Amino acid sequence: MPPLVPVDPSAVVLTALFNPAVVMVALWLGAKADQWQKLPVAAFAAALIGSIFVYGAVFVGVPGVVGVGRAAAGVFIAEFVFGLAWGALGYQFWRWRPMRPALSLLRWWLIGTGLVLGAVLVWAFAPVLVFLALLTGALGVLAMAMIGLARSLERALRKGRADDGAQG
Repeated sequence: MPPLVPVDPSAVVLTALFNPAVVMVALWLGAKADQWQKLPVAAFAAALIGSIFVYGAVFVGVPGVVGVGRAAAGVFIAEFVFGLAWGALGYQFWRWRPMRPALSLLRWWLIGTGLVLGAVLVWAFAPVLVFLALLTGALGVLAMAMIGLARSLERALRKGRADDGAQG
């Protein structure tokens, strides 16, 4: 087996520095970030997309990148560092400030999900709910009739005792 030629560190740094995927993703996510604490996340995403881009370039056989494919970890770390710098530039100079909508997308999603879930529940349980409503109404009518019968029986018994006491 022939000895492997070591990877040139300057090639790793230049590949990470001039990777267009890292530059575009880091600038875009840096510009979208509303807090500086989100810049490492932007750098990580840029390094991830950049590594996929480098893998594709090595797979296709782009001449300047083929030797760097063996130093994937070094390229990823360098892309992260440069992604952090590119993201900071995007955050500092091209920050995007969205208008506040009346209702956020998440709230619309919650309202729509609630309506759909309510409709599905009514559709699924409508036969059971109708039966339960009829049963509840019938039991209410039965209870009302029993209470009325008990009150009339109580009045009749009181009247009967009063009549017995008056005669005696």
